[in-house]
Amino acid sequence: MQGAGWTCTGPACVCSDALAAGGELPSPQLTVNVANRAPASVTNTATVSGGGSANASASDPTVIDALPIHSAPQVPAQQ
Repeated sequence: MQGAGWTCTGPACVCSDALAAGGELPSPQLTVNVANRAPASVTNTATVSGGGSANASASDPTVIDALPIHSAPQVPAQQ
């Protein structure tokens, strides 16, 4: 995980910048590797807290598409 202005350790990122009401911060980014045997669907969940506001959470169901299986082209044997 990484993001401009964020300090990320393990599954958490912290930003100590002051944020005005209605303001925005750059989003942290998470890169994942999907296993060959991953389920057909997973749900990503994020929770934010701080600034004296109530915690907020969001969930995003994600479909994992299987990669097509490609075979190498057949090359005729040379004689």
